[in-house]
Formats: sequence, structure tokens, C-alpha cells
Amino acid sequence: MRLRSVVLGLAKEIVMFNWLISFLVTRRSFPGKSRLLSLIPSIPYRNSRTAYGVRMCNNVKDSTYWFALTGAYGKFLENQIRGESDNFVFLDIGANQGLFSLIASENPLCSKVFAFEPNPYVFSLLVENINLNRAKVDPICAAITSGPARMLSMMWPPGHSGMGSIDRHVATSDTSSWKQVCIAGVNHLIIDSLPIFDDDVLLVKIDVE
Repeated sequence: MRLRSVVLGLAKEIVMFNWLISFLVTRRSFPGKSRLLSLIPSIPYRNSRTAYGVRMCNNVKDSTYWFALTGAYGKFLENQIRGESDNFVFLDIGANQGLFSLIASENPLCSKVFAFEPNPYVFSLLVENINLNRAKVDPICAAITSGPARMLSMMWPPGHSGMGSIDRHVATSDTSSWKQVCIAGVNHLIIDSLPIFDDDVLLVKIDVE
């Protein structure tokens, strides 16, 4: 009975936490909203339901995660993906933590999702989110390039995984605090080798520099 009580207690806490997240991200500004949002990083839950309905592992120090959590990307692309009425394959080039790959995987007419994310650190979060949602997504840790396959150096600022760049001159600010990692670049012709049926519509989302 004690174990059952503990489990039920935790379940109620998780439900309340997810309700709080949903309430905060869907309500317009109100007094104290910013304060409540600032407390979320201290709450020890591993994942949350985003404004787009899919769940993502908590990555509260990253702006890209917050964009997904709060619905900052808007509804246009989500509506396009969810509203596709023909059988389709979804290519997510620059998947980051997988928001749009997960949305695509929920459309019953989506036969396959291929998510390309070159940053190994972000890729690990992508895989976690795929597993969390039990999504049928094939993650590929690589960048699509126009040239031959090669290793590249990527930099990104702490707190914003979506600003990764292989161009050291792209940033207008000091990059001394930026993180750096080696990534794999593969030729764009790899797409031709993916198992895509001729009858499927090919939807492609590209979010790269």
C-alpha cells in the first residue's frame, strides 16, 4: 500500500506539473507569468509536453527548446505537416531536437521520417525525444553538403543550439565562449539512396545556415 501511495502521489505531481506547463505556455501575459516560467528549470521532471502536443526532454537552458515548449514557431509549418492529406515522406534537414520530425510522425499518412542533425550533442537529445514519443523517425547524425563527404567544425553559443554554424565569420559577437564540435558532412546525393516510394509526396523542411 505504501508503494502504491507513493506511485499515485508521483503521478499526481507529474499531471499537475504538465498542467502547469500547458497553462503557462498557452495563456497570454499575466502578472507573475515570467516569474513562474523562471521556476521551471528547478522542477526535477525529465520531460514536458510542448505547445505542439509532442513531448520533449527538458533542456531548459536552451532557447530552441523553449521555442518548442511555448509555441514560438507559430502554427503555419505544423498545420502544413499535420494537414498533409496524401501519403508522404518527411525530410527534416536541420532537425535540432526533433520537434517537426515528431509532429510529422504523428500524421498517419506519413510513411517515413528522416531527421538530419549534425551536432552530436543535439543529436543525442533528438534520439531521446524520438524514444520518448515512440516515434517512427530515422535519425541521421550528419550535415547535408553540396561537396564531397568530409569532417567539419561546428560552433554554437551556449544556450542556443539552433545557432550552430560552420562559418566562423557568421557571428557578429565574440565567439570565445562558443562550444565547438566536429561533425560529419555528407553529399546531398545521399538523399537519392533513401528508401522513398515513388508514389509518396516528399515534404522537406530545411532549417540550416
